[in-house]
Amino acid sequence: MPKLPIVDEIINNYEDIPQEEFLAWWWDKEVKWDRELDDKVYRFFTLVTKLSDGLEKKLTRIIQLSVLNENQIDGFLESENDNRRFSQEIRNDIDAEVILHFFSEVSIEDRGDIYNKIKEYFELKSQGDTKQADNMLAVSRYRQALSLLEEPPLQKYGWLDFYRADIAEDISSIEFEVCNYSSAVNDYKISLYFYEGCFCSHHPELAPERARVATNLGAAYNNLGQYTEAVASYKKAEGIYEREYCSNRPELDPERARVAMILGYAYSELDQYTEAVASYKKAEEIYAGEYCSNRPELDPERARVAVNLGNACCEPW
Repeated sequence: MPKLPIVDEIINNYEDIPQEEFLAWWWDKEVKWDRELDDKVYRFFTLVTKLSDGLEKKLTRIIQLSVLNENQIDGFLESENDNRRFSQEIRNDIDAEVILHFFSEVSIEDRGDIYNKIKEYFELKSQGDTKQADNMLAVSRYRQALSLLEEPPLQKYGWLDFYRADIAEDISSIEFEVCNYSSAVNDYKISLYFYEGCFCSHHPELAPERARVATNLGAAYNNLGQYTEAVASYKKAEGIYEREYCSNRPELDPERARVAMILGYAYSELDQYTEAVASYKKAEEIYAGEYCSNRPELDPERARVAVNLGNACCEPW
């Protein structure tokens, strides 16, 4: 019997783990199939984890593996090899990790119940996504979905935190759009809490999402006239953009510049003009950099920074 890899080993290296060990892990988790299909099942798993489909569809495929015959597996492999519907989206990497945690941490007796709850979450989220024209109905569906993830039996599974953070951000975005800024603040804070939790913090590729939520939280505070809190949120976003994962990604420069600009505005509202000028100058420098300088669509933002910088310089310090 080969040594069984642990979840972290599979998450980080599953394509380098010998096929025999990889498949033995799934057998150990009571996901069974005809052993003559080992080669095809290995290809099946590696394809499923890269699919652009949502988590619930991936789980469905794997849960049903024991009842799929060889022709059905062949059909799946053929269609996926033809379509090559692979995606580089962050969500797909997280989906693959959640699938592994699901089979590793959820007992065989509980899998049906947990799977049905996860499926119900995605159904509620989908209902919210399709009700965007009716903001409050969409928020209602999203809140039901979030509540489902925060109640037993799903509550204890930290590997669902990405979905908690994601849907809390969906809620707060609608609340912000309809000017319910106090509610938006509360929900952005919930989203940020989960993005900063153990599961999401181990995904450095989620740093831009964390920065975006912190920025939007600052904007909600700003619209409430709570400029001290806005400054704190903007500085948190600024810090995230300056750290390792984001710092070497010039495509994030427009967001970096925007945060510096609105941070300068918040400082101005607090009569902290020295800090405001420093922030505006930082935004100006980023907009003048290589990535932003050749993008005429950013000209209005450059002009705003110049005007705000001029106004801040004219104030008594």
